[in-house]
Amino acid sequence: MRVLSIAEVVSCLEGCRWTCGPAVFVDVKDVGELALELKRAVGGTAYLNKNDIHIVTDNCYIVLTVEKGATGVEVREGLSWGT
Repeated sequence: MRVLSIAEVVSCLEGCRWTCGPAVFVDVKDVGELALELKRAVGGTAYLNKNDIHIVTDNCYIVLTVEKGATGVEVREGLSWGT
């Protein structure tokens, strides 16, 4: 699992794809903060659904399975669809 800072969240998004695989964001307080930073990075809308962050833009739909871990917010899996 990669250890990342919130400043690196943009580098994990390539078009509509989550490219970082499993990762932990160590400087994030909670899942909501990570969702907000992802929304800022890609634009569009972000919302939480249980253990998932959903990000919706005009061209992309990204779902990240996340959980709050001992060291930060962990992204377990990323799925995406796009045009």
